[in-house]
This record gives sequence, C-alpha cells and structure tokens, in this order.
Amino acid sequence: MYPPHNWDAFREPPDEPEPEPAEPAGEAPPLTECWRCGKQIDPRYGACPVCRAPVQALVPAPAPRPARPALVYHAGSPPAQDSVKAVLWMFALLLVTSVIQGWWVAAEAKNLARGREELQRALLNQMIAFECIDTFLVFIAFAWAGRPPTIQRTPGQYGAAWAVAFPLLAMLVGVNWLYHEALRQFLGQNPFFEIVGLDVRSEPVLVALVVCVQPAIVEELFFRYLALTHLRSVMGLHGAVWVSSVMFGMAHIHVPLSIPILVLVGAGLGYLRVLSGGLAIPMLMHALHNGVVLYIESKP
Repeated sequence: MYPPHNWDAFREPPDEPEPEPAEPAGEAPPLTECWRCGKQIDPRYGACPVCRAPVQALVPAPAPRPARPALVYHAGSPPAQDSVKAVLWMFALLLVTSVIQGWWVAAEAKNLARGREELQRALLNQMIAFECIDTFLVFIAFAWAGRPPTIQRTPGQYGAAWAVAFPLLAMLVGVNWLYHEALRQFLGQNPFFEIVGLDVRSEPVLVALVVCVQPAIVEELFFRYLALTHLRSVMGLHGAVWVSSVMFGMAHIHVPLSIPILVLVGAGLGYLRVLSGGLAIPMLMHALHNGVVLYIESKP
C-alpha cells in the first residue's frame, strides 16, 4: 500500500505583491527616459517602476546640438526639390551663354587684332549684351524657382560678418593676384580675370558698371540667394556653399583659367552670405573684389 501523498507540496505558492520601490533620498535629478517603456523616471531608482527595466540600461537624454542657421520657409513656395531643379536648369542656360560668350570673345579678338580701340569697343559691347541676357535669365529663375527660404542668423552674427568681410576680401584679392601671376610665369601671357583686353581707361564709368556693379547684384542674387539657399534645403550648409561656388566658377567658363580661383571667391562670398543672413555684405565685397582686380589688370 502506497503512503499518502502530500498534495500541498505540488501547489504553487500564492502570488505575493511586489514591494513598491522606496522613495530615494536626496535632491531629485532631471528625469530620464526608460529604454524599454519610454516613461519618464527618476534615475535614482534601481529599476523603472513601470516595467522593471534595470537602471543600468536607462538611456540618458541626448545633449542639445549646437545652434545652426535655421531656414524659414514661406507660404506658397514650391517644394524644395522642384526649386532645386529649376535652379539647376537655369544654371545650365547660364553656362551655355558663357560658352557662347567665350567663343565670341575669341572670334572678336582674332578678327580685330590690329585695331585695339575697335577691339575694346567690341569687347565692351558684347559684355553688355551677355550681361543683359544673364539678368533676364536670373529674373526667369526667380519666377520659376520661387522665393527661397530665409536663413535666420543668431545675435552677433551680422557684426561678425562685417568684422571678417574686409580681411577676407584682402585675402581673396591677394590669392587671386598670386594665382594669375603664377599663370603669367608659366604661360607667358596675361589671363585677364573677367574679359580679355578690357581697358577701364576707355570708358571708366561704363566699364565699372559692367564689371563691378552688375555682376555684384545679379550674380549674388542667383548664386548666393537662389542657388545656395535652395540647395541648403536639400543638403548640409557646407555642401550648399561649395556646390553653389562651383556653379559660380563654372558660369565663368569664358575665362577657363580663372575658374579655380573663382570657386574660392564664391565660397568666401557664400560663407559671408550665411554668416550675415543677407546679401548686402556679399554684394559689396563682390563689387570691391572685381573693382580691385580690374584696377590691377588695367595698369600699364
């Protein structure tokens, strides 16, 4: 005969309520987020009071990122991708006009090589014609791409932009001069910055308007306002500055030897645009840069 079984030994013990975590002592630190349930808890607890996740696995709140120029979009503006496509198409048209301009300059210089004064007039006329075309294309770009977002600047950035603008201008002019001096030494000729053989002494006011004023306004509106800001909406800040600077250099393909230094000039103007939050400083520096280079190239 079998001995009697102790059935109580097979029964599960009754569930005991889990003890509530003791209230931690000391000053309460900032709450943090539980890695498991996402609840905001006091990190002094040994475990999350909701899901019992161990405190060692709690994820602290991420540190705030440094402030960067923010973009403010305007109502009614087209999507960023459509605006960037419009800017790139207009840049392609500007590039085509620059290629035609370079071909025209070479043709004029070849046909009028014996008459310097007549060559000067022909070069000035063709430059006025092509800058009128460029201005028209930029106005079309404004209508097609739409108003770009506004780059907000933090307090103190505008003053910092003025503080660095003139030293940066001096550096860009110096590098430009050294670059073209090196080309003269290697090539034995004068690769003029803007237009081959254009002499400011023949028509000083007109040449200043064509070489300094118009490019400073129209090119800054397109490359630093439309191109840079629309590109900024689909890529990082430095990428937008340098891509728009390469576009700026390539738009001067009628003077191909100057493209590398123009990319650098465009980058300097682009960072001034971002730092100042506007176009006044880049336009002024652009006009002064072209004016100084024109003066240097016009010296006998």
